[in-house]
Amino acid sequence: MIQWLCAEEHIEILLGDLYELFEYRVEAKGRVRARLLYIKDAFDMLRPFALKKRKSKVKNNHIAMYKNYFKISFRNMRKHKVYSGINIAGLSVGIACFMLIFLYVQDELSYDRYHEYAKDIYRVVVEDYNEGGKISRTFAYTSPMHGPVLRDEYAQVVTAVRFNPWNFPVIRYEEKQFSEPYFNFVEPTIFDVFTFKFLEGSSKNALTEPYSVILTQTTARKYFGDEPALGKTIQVLDGGDGRDFKVIGVIEDFPEQSHMSYNFLASWVTYENLANPRALDDYYGNYNYATYVRMEPEANINDLQVQMPAMLDKYIDDIGGRVPSEKIGIKFQKLTDIHLDQTAGAGGTSNAYYIYLFSAIGIMVLLIACINYMNLATAKYSNRLKEIGVRKVMGAGKSNISQQFLSESLFYSLVALVLGFSLALLALPKVNGFANKNLTLNPIENSTIILFVFGLIVFIGLLAGSYPAVFMSRFNVVNALKSGRAKVNNRSIFRTTLVVFQFTITIGLIIGVTVVDQQIKFIKNQDPGFDREMVVNFWASPPINRSMEVFKSELRSNPNILGLSASSRIPTGRCFEHQVVQ
Repeated sequence: MIQWLCAEEHIEILLGDLYELFEYRVEAKGRVRARLLYIKDAFDMLRPFALKKRKSKVKNNHIAMYKNYFKISFRNMRKHKVYSGINIAGLSVGIACFMLIFLYVQDELSYDRYHEYAKDIYRVVVEDYNEGGKISRTFAYTSPMHGPVLRDEYAQVVTAVRFNPWNFPVIRYEEKQFSEPYFNFVEPTIFDVFTFKFLEGSSKNALTEPYSVILTQTTARKYFGDEPALGKTIQVLDGGDGRDFKVIGVIEDFPEQSHMSYNFLASWVTYENLANPRALDDYYGNYNYATYVRMEPEANINDLQVQMPAMLDKYIDDIGGRVPSEKIGIKFQKLTDIHLDQTAGAGGTSNAYYIYLFSAIGIMVLLIACINYMNLATAKYSNRLKEIGVRKVMGAGKSNISQQFLSESLFYSLVALVLGFSLALLALPKVNGFANKNLTLNPIENSTIILFVFGLIVFIGLLAGSYPAVFMSRFNVVNALKSGRAKVNNRSIFRTTLVVFQFTITIGLIIGVTVVDQQIKFIKNQDPGFDREMVVNFWASPPINRSMEVFKSELRSNPNILGLSASSRIPTGRCFEHQVVQ
């Protein structure tokens, strides 16, 4: 009650007097009566201290106060160079590591989020079940009729779009000719599902005409240079006569943070004219169609999910004597989850486990740096006792002392952030090369980094300075001035806990780094049974596939070729249509 009502600068003296009087009364009158008299004395003090609640005419100059705090911090930094250097170095390395990990995690979590309806888009996935009902295989592609049925018969589905790849056709324009891996036929509903920025042409009525095609910006420059691509004609060769396609639009390149990468988007009606009509009526098998649905904003995907077995049983006859819904199942994979989903056949190229792991490592490294600061700051408390005592005598309360040490911590974190940012910039090219990414600390390209930097300053300053601020503000004034020493009591237990925690994390990280390093060395040095530098693989074009034996005979005639073989895909793993090995 007294602490609540009393002016802060008088609390310590008054409580001390009351406590001395209480101890005297305990011996003279007993503990119960001493407590009652203590309460009476406290209430007797209410009237004068209530008057202190009136608004003071004296205004604190907060700017000058904080200016003084930072000035003292700078002087202490210059005076104790070794201590300051260790503190700043620890914080700088922790900040640099945390910043690089933040960039990596941010990049991994940003995949496919640039689409306007990203949160409502799902990819349709087919699961195949064995006799025991367990998943034996997962397909990222569906049968051709799954998309139309979902679009036409379920109210919660706004629309659906299907993709079908044309494997490595040769594209020709005048004298330029290239084999292209990313050529896809796509339904015109693509623009109702995904978001594209048109540089030439528009999405209105796009891809509704036969033999029309949209190119990405890089592809347009590859064939037409700086000339406008709109209205030009390219020839698509697939072993037979060429077919002319008219360019009706140019879109921006797919961002790196996209699980899709198509250089050519050709009209679906063209595919219907070229394909066998019977192949387009399949509800089972023929898993060659990437299918995406866009749901109503308020729709629950689970409500649609429970209706899929009935849909399969309606349109498919029994499969090998089994009920269709017991043989296969249809699942819906959220668009923003695809990149981090490594389900077999689902096409994910990363793993959510590593995101959690790296995030935990980043936080632990930052905690180590902050704990290091706490321990060093409190270990040097004896050098600051007289300073704190003088400040208290001059009227500074606990909050003022706390503010001083928090300000000092913020000052250290600001200096460390500048150095940590510089370290991160120096290490970023190596990190990009190792992770095969284009991470950037440029605030123009990555505006989030500005908020992140300011948030990091405040977080580190408050976290690292919280314990020293509380620790320093609780010293007894008389002892601090009289003997230059302060009674710590059980506070050292907390410091010991911090040190043990710090070393535990550090040792764990060192063991983890050592194990991973040994694994990488093992993979690099282990003999795979062939010379990696002397084996080459490439995709064969359709004309080569049709004359494979002739082509192999030509290769054998080259004395530099010791052996050769052909396969439908790379033996070391399944190759998806968006992964091309050359």
